[in-house]
Amino acid sequence: MHPIRLEGVRVHNLQDIRVTIPSQAVTVICGVSGSGKSSLAFDTLFAEGQRRYAETFSPHVRQFLSRLERPDVDRITGLPPAVALRQQYRLTDPLATVGSRTDILWYLQQLFAQEGTLFCPECGTEVVFWDAERVADALLNTSCGCPAVITFPAVDQADTAVWRRLGFVRAVRDDTVVRLDDLPDGTSSASLQIAVDRIRLSPDTRSRLTEAIDQAFDAAGCVSVLLEQEHDSEGAGGSFRKKHRWTAGHSCRECGTEFPEPSPELLNGRTAAGACSDCQGRGLSGDSHQPCPSCQGTGLNPIGRSVRLRGQTLPDVLMTACDDLPAWLDQTESDLSEARRQALQTVFGRLRHRLEILQQLRLDGLAPARRLQTLSGGELRRVLLAAVLGNELTGTLYVLDEPVAGLHPSDVRCVIDAVRRLRNQGNTVVMVEHHPDVIRAADHVVELGPGAGQDGGRIVFEGRPSDLTGEHTPTGQLLAGPDQTGEPLPLQDAPPAAFPSGELHWLEVRNVHCHNIQDASFEIPLQCLTAVTGVSGSGRSALIVDALLPELQRELSGREPAGTPRCRIASGSDCLKDVHLLDQRPLPRSARSVPATWLGIFDDIRRLLADTHQARQRGYTAGTFSFNASRGGRCDHCQGRGLVSIDMQFLADVQAPCEVCRGRRFRTDVLEVRYRDRAVHEILDMTADEAFSFFTGQPRIQKRLNSLRATGLGYLTLGQSLSTLSGGEAQRLRIAAVLSGSPDRAERPASDPDHRPVPLQQRHGSLYVLDEPSAGLHARDTDRLLSCLKRLTEVGHTVIILEQSPRVLKHCDYLLEMGPGAGRHGGRIVRRGFLSPPSSAARNDGEA
Repeated sequence: MHPIRLEGVRVHNLQDIRVTIPSQAVTVICGVSGSGKSSLAFDTLFAEGQRRYAETFSPHVRQFLSRLERPDVDRITGLPPAVALRQQYRLTDPLATVGSRTDILWYLQQLFAQEGTLFCPECGTEVVFWDAERVADALLNTSCGCPAVITFPAVDQADTAVWRRLGFVRAVRDDTVVRLDDLPDGTSSASLQIAVDRIRLSPDTRSRLTEAIDQAFDAAGCVSVLLEQEHDSEGAGGSFRKKHRWTAGHSCRECGTEFPEPSPELLNGRTAAGACSDCQGRGLSGDSHQPCPSCQGTGLNPIGRSVRLRGQTLPDVLMTACDDLPAWLDQTESDLSEARRQALQTVFGRLRHRLEILQQLRLDGLAPARRLQTLSGGELRRVLLAAVLGNELTGTLYVLDEPVAGLHPSDVRCVIDAVRRLRNQGNTVVMVEHHPDVIRAADHVVELGPGAGQDGGRIVFEGRPSDLTGEHTPTGQLLAGPDQTGEPLPLQDAPPAAFPSGELHWLEVRNVHCHNIQDASFEIPLQCLTAVTGVSGSGRSALIVDALLPELQRELSGREPAGTPRCRIASGSDCLKDVHLLDQRPLPRSARSVPATWLGIFDDIRRLLADTHQARQRGYTAGTFSFNASRGGRCDHCQGRGLVSIDMQFLADVQAPCEVCRGRRFRTDVLEVRYRDRAVHEILDMTADEAFSFFTGQPRIQKRLNSLRATGLGYLTLGQSLSTLSGGEAQRLRIAAVLSGSPDRAERPASDPDHRPVPLQQRHGSLYVLDEPSAGLHARDTDRLLSCLKRLTEVGHTVIILEQSPRVLKHCDYLLEMGPGAGRHGGRIVRRGFLSPPSSAARNDGEA
């Protein structure tokens, strides 16, 4: 296989670089935040791979390809089909589960549809598929030797003459066998049972019996077998001692209810055949997010919930932890005949393969029914990686975005092993990653830098990881520094001597019951930086995000509980004003949302433009420079987005620059207005660092831009779409909004829906919860983040971070560790206490 060669790459801040990516190897692209890593990996490699793949489409699609923006690169050779796993994965489907994302659900549906047994939801009787052979077996088992009349109801014919013409001779009328010839012409057949045959039940007559039953099924879809008291050879008979009725297909033997044949659709809550009629397959009741009382949260209708295999329903199996499923599969397979085992060999094999992947990624403590939106960030990333590994593709380029971000050090090795399996299958893997262990485990390393934005975009190292150690680059110095994943940090019960004097207040939480946590209690020191750590899946998110936050928000707002509270706030809530969750959820997906509008500085910029001499001459107002206002000066073709959406048929739509404004968002006449010799689109193209210098003399704008720089986002352009930000960048932008006192429209305190944050120094007593704030940060950028978090506590706020990085943990005031394992093996607080302040030497470890 030839390597991937890139020449003259100028995407975003990349400075005409030349790179070689070895084939069937693991390459890590590293560097400080904003150095150009994503520009190379995703906006160049993956984008061009996607564009080339699209060239294989139909002529209808190819007519749009000239409008797709080709990466600004001179030449790319050796590029295979590409698959990307981005960090900012959007959970647009609230019903997505571990099982659905990894295809475990699909294969279990196949298994239950083929081998499961349906039981009547009403009476609990086994539902049998009745055909002529099975009915004959039932009759010979229970009534062998008895004379019987095989009949079917004549409900669709109005005249008995029709049946005589079809060759039928007898019928049953009022429990008596009569000859059709004896009935007057015109007699209605509505009350008749047409007799197909009159036969004595025995093994010798089985063939004749089966043929008669088949004929009844063909004529009416059902058969009635009447067992006679005595047999009259002339055709007249007495009463019948017993009657049996069967419906062709699946029906209940006791109540006669007919059922559809078990199928994957019947076991799928997303189909009309399988969905619960009350919740339409969502499994939740209305807006309360409580399990639907009709389907118990399964999303299936009563029929789908009544298919059993080895005594368990599909929802029962889906609620089983994945580490228990291999034994269940082994027993299920051993109960089958050899022929059925051969027929289902693929289903069993695919299920075992996917369960092995989850086990290798330490996710086997999760149940397939676990919804993705309830997972921690680390668990979610590994589930997505497990789905990729389960596809078993070869000859593919995999582009991964920080796959170990937010993982406990003990979980990093399993991801490294999984990535190597991708490579060993004949694939090429490119990872954007900062973790030292991942960099050391790679086959090839490309470091971009040396700085961010315009100070980055250059190759500062390319080669083997061993050669990078000790190089005078940010990553080289990080690798040469001390190991950050050593022994557990020492904890103490009392605050250290250097802790600020005064009475320490606590937020006391009791009786936590959430996911794998059972009756836990804990305390959080107020006005401190507290870290909650532990292996992925140990219960960190459940403890803070799913249990504490909703109850604290409810208490601060004075609302009544919507359901059973997951915890009890014993004390400390009166010391808090409001609660904010600053997580890594992607910011609003809109090309109109940009950092300038998010931080509230674009209003000031528009007023400056409107106040220029040229704008006043033309009668322009601040609204003229808005790309959101329909009456402003935005481009009419793209409506101010700068992009147009291209329909790619069965694939997701592709965004391409507007042909009219060339991505500038505004009309030509508006772009002629200049402030300090810059048009509005040129200002939006500035980085926060550049804009800070440009807007000298505008303290309001500079203050908010400085919050971006303080959180390590000085490389972002003011007009960059928020939908392009990584999860870590989105979280830091939320932090920047808090620091600047600007409105953060994605996060409002639950205690006041109309609240707008005010300047930091005017607020006291807020609680901020951050989910893995160091994820996606180079070690050099982590110190900036810690300074921001410390600043929040210094002015009276409380900060809780869900964090794994030892580099961050040692700078916290207090620590809670969940564990000891993941899933059902976790859910307990195993360590808690204050940390000693790190020495100055420790604070400088790894700094570039």
